[in-house]
Amino acid sequence: MSLVLQRWVLDKPWQTIGLCFLFVALASAGLKNFQENGDPRQFFGEEDPVFKLFTSIENQYAGNEMVSFIIHPKNDQIFTRQILHLIETLTDEAWTMPHSTRVDSIANFQNTRVQGDQLDVEYMIEDALNFTDEQVRYVENVVMSEPALKNALISNRGHVSAVFVRIVMDDQNVDGSEVVTFAKQLRDKYRERYPDVEIMMTGTVPFAQAGIAATRSEIIKTMPLGMLIVIGLLLAMLRSVSLMLVTLVLVILSITAGVGLGCWLGIVISPMAAAAPAMILT
Repeated sequence: MSLVLQRWVLDKPWQTIGLCFLFVALASAGLKNFQENGDPRQFFGEEDPVFKLFTSIENQYAGNEMVSFIIHPKNDQIFTRQILHLIETLTDEAWTMPHSTRVDSIANFQNTRVQGDQLDVEYMIEDALNFTDEQVRYVENVVMSEPALKNALISNRGHVSAVFVRIVMDDQNVDGSEVVTFAKQLRDKYRERYPDVEIMMTGTVPFAQAGIAATRSEIIKTMPLGMLIVIGLLLAMLRSVSLMLVTLVLVILSITAGVGLGCWLGIVISPMAAAAPAMILT
């Protein structure tokens, strides 16, 4: 069979070239279905027993995607009226984040007070700007002595606090982009409002979106540089512009056909796979 194919290729070179270009064109057309998935779960095999246990827990209860805002006053003092007010208002606004289902912070921690036979349950922080010094000290004492908060929503030194927003998404890429865009706008607004406070953002959702953004950025930077290096090396080795062009066209067509064929087959590209063409060129 191989001898027959070899003979046909040698006897009909132009037909062979035409068929190859037709195949490349049809395969490359699959690029219109290109989908990129930044979900970190892509890095785990479906048969991994720990991963299977994790997905079963998610399916039974709910996903645990998260956006976290880290609040660090430059003077390391969380327990002031201004910073407590920041945490209080950020907690309230975080509820408006798309696909948010729960927000946790020291502000909305359910604090229980005992007065005789009466139990009063209320948020830990309400109307912080009007707190007295005694109320600020009370909040500090409760928060720093509460095991559920210390080293979770407040550092053990009381100099850094966090606001955790739990997210449930249907589409990791579309919904994740929407969530991160909103979260960045919220973070930037509070950075501008409180210049003496470091406000940072992390979590599984920003991490996944950052992977996609970093991959795209590096491809844009790396591909032209890689192309120039390949052209230079081909010219040095082949000493012919025509041979260099033929080789370069062959590499580019192979990449586009391979990725396009994968898209036709419904393969979702991970950030690492998306970087493969740049790696091949370099």
